[in-house]
Amino acid sequence: MGIKQGFTLAEILITLGIIGVVSVLSMPTLVVNYKKQTYVTSLHKVYNEFNQVFERYLSDQRVETLAETELMGGVNSVGAFLKDYFKIAKECGAGSTACFGDSYTTLKGTSAQELVNINVGHADAYSVMLTNGASISMKIAGNCNNNAENSNYCGLIYVDTNGAKAPNRIGRDFFTMYFYPSGNIDEAQTGSDTRESYFTLLCQNGFLIGCFGKILNDNWKMNY
Repeated sequence: MGIKQGFTLAEILITLGIIGVVSVLSMPTLVVNYKKQTYVTSLHKVYNEFNQVFERYLSDQRVETLAETELMGGVNSVGAFLKDYFKIAKECGAGSTACFGDSYTTLKGTSAQELVNINVGHADAYSVMLTNGASISMKIAGNCNNNAENSNYCGLIYVDTNGAKAPNRIGRDFFTMYFYPSGNIDEAQTGSDTRESYFTLLCQNGFLIGCFGKILNDNWKMNY
């Protein structure tokens, strides 16, 4: 009879120890990546909902561009639009940051609260919290026109994917989206190269814009 070979208890314990060390070292990265994807998934839901709402709104208004709709009438029109087409859990109204967090930071960890206050809390911006937990603030721009393909955007949508909850960081759970006459939603300037430059020059340097375009470029992944 041959001698049966197997692992000794010491070898098993060493192997288990190595697996444990590797797991401990990789766990923070796994958690971070999971949280990133959670934020992106929530952002994608808001993006899809706006696309569907704009399509339905244009159909209801029987026009081809948002420039021809009542939405362009100002902050009161924005408030009416949001209440008519979205499921709202909390209405914060015009010029309010009450649906958003109290302290926002940039990707570098510096304070971004003043920028959030100025933009989200602008008198022409209307804020609500949706039933899915996301907070949005919507503002009309003055350069929208009847050309559905025109590069001039019609307004901005500020989104905190999980409302006032942490991390309240620009480019993590807070994003700025722009919408165009056709109802298309994109970055402040469209095109893959431009989105990359906006991310590098603006998002990474503490501005409220440029992060959303990077996620679009990377096929709805947060690779930063």
